[in-house]
Amino acid sequence: MPIVLRLIQFDLYFSCSGLEDGSVVIWNPLEEDETKRKRILPQKHSDWVRSLLFSPDGQFLASDAGLNDELIIIWSTEVRNKVEMYYQFS
Repeated sequence: MPIVLRLIQFDLYFSCSGLEDGSVVIWNPLEEDETKRKRILPQKHSDWVRSLLFSPDGQFLASDAGLNDELIIIWSTEVRNKVEMYYQFS
């Protein structure tokens, strides 16, 4: 799956990627447990991810796939699960 968007949060040592298939991946290169370094988040967008944004404190990540998907998902970077979903209306 090609990566279409990447965002790096240097002060928190996180990186995230939005993939062409609508998936969001959070990377933590400092995680000692190799199985936890890369985590594909459990819910996909219906289109490729166009926007990613960390909250100022790094506890949350927002992902958006644009008008074709009309969905913004807020993720917890700590537990790496969906916290909230918002629907955009055109």
